[in-house]
Amino acid sequence: MGKTSWFDVGFAINREQDLKWLAVAGRSLLDNCSQPDRVRFHILWTHLSPQDLRALEDSWSDSLSSCQFYYLPDYIGKRSNAPHYGYWFWTWFGNILPEEIDFLLNLDCDVMVRGDITELWSIPLQGKIAAAVWDPCARVYNYRDELSVLERAAGFEFSKDAEYFNAGVLFLDLAQWRKERVPETLDKLFASHRNQTRFYDQDELNLLLQDRVYPLSPAWNLIEPLEFYEKWDFGLYHGLDRPERYFEAKIQHFAGPHKPSSWLVRRSLKQEFYEYLDRTQYAGSRSDNDRSLLGRILTELLELHYILTRGFQQRALADTGQRLRRVLSRSPYLTLLYPAIPIYRGLRKLLGKS
Repeated sequence: MGKTSWFDVGFAINREQDLKWLAVAGRSLLDNCSQPDRVRFHILWTHLSPQDLRALEDSWSDSLSSCQFYYLPDYIGKRSNAPHYGYWFWTWFGNILPEEIDFLLNLDCDVMVRGDITELWSIPLQGKIAAAVWDPCARVYNYRDELSVLERAAGFEFSKDAEYFNAGVLFLDLAQWRKERVPETLDKLFASHRNQTRFYDQDELNLLLQDRVYPLSPAWNLIEPLEFYEKWDFGLYHGLDRPERYFEAKIQHFAGPHKPSSWLVRRSLKQEFYEYLDRTQYAGSRSDNDRSLLGRILTELLELHYILTRGFQQRALADTGQRLRRVLSRSPYLTLLYPAIPIYRGLRKLLGKS
């Protein structure tokens, strides 16, 4: 891929509740970018106020060269008001952005960027239409079976050799995206079956693109729900990267309910997230979980559990001993509380069977 003058990044937002996530996504991206003066943000939006847009732009104004806002109804009309259509907003970037933009990094609002995104412009797409990360939940939760209903309805077949990718971080060949009229094709093929999908645009794209996606290291879209600390499928990423590298995420994705405002995110990630948030127009915002003593204890326990599982049991972290010492020096009471976890699990299992 040749040298580019700009690094174009896209976000789509249609809910006020996502503003602070997006503010952190942009702030963290710029702070970790080697060439922030060459980054341009493109934001598709609806259902926000001019004050909301100004707060976002002001959150990044010290580092960002360009931030363009696109009111989606101006481009696709009433279609943007269809139920749940916010999941498909971003697919229209190819139709909306200037034709000279050939590549776009499209990001969900709920990410925290910890690496240099300019590296993505150097990957060899090898004729693929996009680069993405295989979803770690797909095999464990058997997304293939869930896709079968949509397959039959739309007349598609999901290849037995295909892996299921997560659409929260996609590096797009936007020129090819336009040529193949992807958003129009999705609407044509799947619009009448959208009540049969669990993950909306993501399911449709997996059926449509399949073997046309270049696999990235999970470092570029690291999704770690609590239950995957122990269930992690290391074979899914064999040959793409080493665990001790990809568990130091370049992009951390707080997918689903695992937002920093919940107790489901370990303490170190929460602290990092709020350091970025406090450098935006949403400084000081905290959830009830974060303000409560119980919430802080639970996230510290989660941090300890992560280190013991990922580091000592799976040997998949770097500097495991140093991490452990840091946590215990901060919260020595964890050694007394941690044994309660297997007891709690055992009781839940027993009660569930009774």
